[in-house]
Amino acid sequence: MVNRKLQLLSLFLVTFFVLGTVRAQIIYKTAAEAGAAAGSSDMSLTSSNAWIPFLFAQVTPGREDYNNDFGLWYHDTGYFRLETYDKSVIGTEVNSVDGSGVEQSSKTANLTSLDKGTEIGPTSDWVATGNYPDEPYVISPTFTDWKGQTAYLGTECLIDGNIYYGWIQLSVSSDGSSVTLIDMAYNSVAGASISAGDKGENGVEQVKSKIPAEYTLNQNYPNPFNPSTKISYSIERPCKVRLMIYNYLGKKIKSLVDEYKRPGSYSVQWEAEGLPSGIYICRLEANNVSIIRKMMLLK
Repeated sequence: MVNRKLQLLSLFLVTFFVLGTVRAQIIYKTAAEAGAAAGSSDMSLTSSNAWIPFLFAQVTPGREDYNNDFGLWYHDTGYFRLETYDKSVIGTEVNSVDGSGVEQSSKTANLTSLDKGTEIGPTSDWVATGNYPDEPYVISPTFTDWKGQTAYLGTECLIDGNIYYGWIQLSVSSDGSSVTLIDMAYNSVAGASISAGDKGENGVEQVKSKIPAEYTLNQNYPNPFNPSTKISYSIERPCKVRLMIYNYLGKKIKSLVDEYKRPGSYSVQWEAEGLPSGIYICRLEANNVSIIRKMMLLK
């Protein structure tokens, strides 16, 4: 456990010093959105609705990827579990129990119910989980902390081999007979922390989970501007994205984005301090698509 925390902390520190200040880029989904992506519609787990799959993070549309899949399930000995597909969770390590209620030698976790604002990151109390019978417990005959609670659990997802931290909000009935999935989010900066309940409203660059139908570059706002303006764009498929600023003579002034992006809608702020008034060109290049917009800096 100590070695795992040190490894995760090292990942965060490397991310911080290589990228500079780690900016919040929160991807948020409602239960309906996450369930629809996995073919689920009823997001309340009961003894009669005993399996709810949902997709926490989708890198490539249509690609099955258990690194980002989750599920809630019930078995008839009174256990409500989170299917993690081997991902770690914040919790307390306990022995696993099989479908007949027989204790196993392998380990899993009782999921910790987190208050809103709790930090989820490299130094949290992570517990490794596994496939059946090693999925963690929301409720069991001996673990009832979640009964009557609406709270958050901390988990991770894996994208291209990197760890991303996130939360899932659940509501459990007072008698423990149902568990309802409410919503979820994760920080799309690898190794960076997220606060339980953070939906990204205060992010420097917020990423919406809905996959756009096309590549777009919106007109900057405000326009004319002085000296700051917001530029928004959408990416239909995973690809290398370049967002550049040129003066009216075609000389490149600034590279705002030059990196691989997942499908989503993005925005970035351009500060034109020190530049003269005039017309500037914003150019988006993504997956052999090129879009330009004219912008007016007026001082």
